[in-house]
Amino acid sequence: MRALHVLPALSGLTAAWLLAGCAATASPNTDTTMGDAVRVMRAQQLIDASAAQRHGATVTTTEGRTVRGAVDSLREASKNPAPSTVINVGGGSSGQ
Repeated sequence: MRALHVLPALSGLTAAWLLAGCAATASPNTDTTMGDAVRVMRAQQLIDASAAQRHGATVTTTEGRTVRGAVDSLREASKNPAPSTVINVGGGSSGQ
């Protein structure tokens, strides 16, 4: 009989604990710095931000035979890919 009295209290505590995860928390420091790491990373990866303006629409050209050879090589490689080696380490055996 005693276990029946404990069950509602336990389920109430469990529900309260689960709903606490949905509660709004104040995080002004987190909100003000959101995205700073991404912006810093982008700035560090960019070597010369004004390169596009200085060089305009200059496009480097390539000789036709070189491009045709590269495209033919790519097509041939996709038709006949090199065989791949698969190493299965400890997977799929039940030990029986």
